[in-house]
Amino acid sequence: MWFEISLSSSRLSHSLHSIVDSFVRSLSSLVAKQFSQFAMALQGSGYTWLVDNEGQWEIMNTYNTQSPLSMPGITPLLVLDLWEHAYHGDYEDRRAEYIENWWKVVNWNFVEDQFLKIDRTHRPLYE
Repeated sequence: MWFEISLSSSRLSHSLHSIVDSFVRSLSSLVAKQFSQFAMALQGSGYTWLVDNEGQWEIMNTYNTQSPLSMPGITPLLVLDLWEHAYHGDYEDRRAEYIENWWKVVNWNFVEDQFLKIDRTHRPLYE
């Protein structure tokens, strides 16, 4: 779960950038308007996720110990930990600053690897 952060941010590969552009108009839109807004809207403890939902990218929040790992057809690509322990020591109650700085350490190579590993031929056991 923590492979999507690194000591320094990596750049999007050309192929992943094309995928991101197909999901949103620009990477800045994903960062500034969608993912970060979801993260800021999460009340209490939880996570904000970028997931692949059977070929469609979505942003979702989960609360407490919920996870999209148990949701059929959903593959997590990126996760932001919004439990207090993740940021309170450095940022106290400044969640917006934590989220903004988190983007500086996103490991886009890991995100791309997760996306490329998705088995599109697999069908869930239960529907």
